[in-house]
Amino acid sequence: MEIWYSLVLSTIPLIIYTYVSWRKDNFNLLHPMFFPMVYWFLYYGLPPISGTYLFKERITRDPICLACIGILSYLTGFGLYKLRNRKIIIRVPEVICLSQQPIMMKMIFLSGVVLLIGYGIWSKVPVNLLSGQNIEGLRRVAEIGKGIIKEPGTFFTTVSAIWLWVFNIRYPIKKYAYFLLLPFTIMLIFIVSGHKASALFIVILFIGIYNKYRKVSAVKIAIVGFILLVAIGLLDAFRQGEPIDFIAIHRGINRFTAVYFVNYTPLIKLINNRYLDFQWGREYIQNAMILIPRFLLPTKPLCFDYFIKEQLNLNFLGGGAPPTPIGSLYINFGWWGVIIGMCLIGYLYGLIYGNFLTEKDLIKSILYIYILTYLIEPSLLIGRILLIFIFYLIIFTIDKICTNAALRNKPMLS
Repeated sequence: MEIWYSLVLSTIPLIIYTYVSWRKDNFNLLHPMFFPMVYWFLYYGLPPISGTYLFKERITRDPICLACIGILSYLTGFGLYKLRNRKIIIRVPEVICLSQQPIMMKMIFLSGVVLLIGYGIWSKVPVNLLSGQNIEGLRRVAEIGKGIIKEPGTFFTTVSAIWLWVFNIRYPIKKYAYFLLLPFTIMLIFIVSGHKASALFIVILFIGIYNKYRKVSAVKIAIVGFILLVAIGLLDAFRQGEPIDFIAIHRGINRFTAVYFVNYTPLIKLINNRYLDFQWGREYIQNAMILIPRFLLPTKPLCFDYFIKEQLNLNFLGGGAPPTPIGSLYINFGWWGVIIGMCLIGYLYGLIYGNFLTEKDLIKSILYIYILTYLIEPSLLIGRILLIFIFYLIIFTIDKICTNAALRNKPMLS
């Protein structure tokens, strides 16, 4: 019976918010009662059910209790935020860009494209991917020492493509022309890196920023969500050099179930049976070292996921074994880590979401979406936020240089 607990906890707030927002006509994809709850549903609500009835997995009590406590803590944290902030947040009616110029964002987009193409040539991922080979191992090995090119390339193309489209949303012809940048960027990122998450993340950014300025129905979001699940299966099959059929799509959709039973559940057992000690923040420090280029620190360790993969005796190709958000908090700090950590996530998510809705600057609004999505992934939080802050400083510096140059040239032109 306990297999239904985490499903109920993750879906009831989701259903209530969707219904109320539908009645009030103010649905928002990134709302604390929607986007994170969908995340918890996919990671902790659905897998126990699909694992029991579809894959005949053996269910254990501790992972389900831990997930329920984590979801309740998240809801408590967001509730505390609402108690202290009862003001009604009004959606900003229009895009306001103060100093960023379209020409500057086009330059950043082109520089990102160049970086990604350079990474693809260096890593040889596109050649193997397009020839139908399995690149699960290659795509992760290729990153070692080359992330200094891939990470800024991915960020610059993604942010500038979204920015250029939203900036031109007021113009009937231009908005359709710039919209083509989005599928181009998705395909470019996937082909040169083989990462479906980085590529499909653009869809979340696109809907999140569009929903800030325009209304979107929950029905349309549900349709897009289904398309994304199918896309995960298709890209998985393509990346592994397998035929594109229903079985491949079905296997891709059930990746969340696999993560629950292959990563999350065994990891909890290792901790509880004292085969693995609490890490006390080692995961966050190790993952934050993404900021340090490997040529400066040749002995830099790989992501903590690889350590988990080794502890679980997994030998699949391609990357490590992510512990899931609640699993990450547990293996580092135990039960109190889950309670306090998820409570903080709920509170901070509500706070940042409120700032996102009222932010008038377009590029800062896009960065807020990055922060919101990283916030519900504790293992990535520190490193990724510092990384995008560095990238933002680069864009900000380029913007200032372009603005000052334009101001100096203005008297000469007049």
